[in-house]
Amino acid sequence: MTSLALSEPVPGPRGHFRLEVRRRGVLVEVDDHPNIIVNGARTQQARLIGGDVVGRSITQIGFGEGSGAADASNSGLTNAFKKALSGVTYPAWNSVQFAFTLGTGEGNGLSIIEFGLICNNDTLFARRVRTGALVKASDLSFSGTWTITYN
Repeated sequence: MTSLALSEPVPGPRGHFRLEVRRRGVLVEVDDHPNIIVNGARTQQARLIGGDVVGRSITQIGFGEGSGAADASNSGLTNAFKKALSGVTYPAWNSVQFAFTLGTGEGNGLSIIEFGLICNNDTLFARRVRTGALVKASDLSFSGTWTITYN
């Protein structure tokens, strides 16, 4: 039996997070960075392609207060406020993009440092950690996208 050797390893998915912060409707900050795809994503994908599809879709965005460094072993957010995603699009043949918002009346009082993409069975798929907290108040609103691309 002959084995096939790849000339280079096939990388896993990569994520890109973009957040726009508005104060009273005026853009005050843009956070545009890559993010960590966590181990829970690999479990979700393995089960999905094996036919176990229940609960595998990414359906929520989470906003949390955890300040620990992003790591592949992360499995949740600290003191998370979770909400449904605003939409899903496919900007290229090998990517999916999730849109999200956080309105002026949502998550107020949280010191938001971390963000997460969460499957509908509550599995964390991806995580982004900021260097500084955004203290959510009623004059702030967020909108953004989170893109997962397969190379």
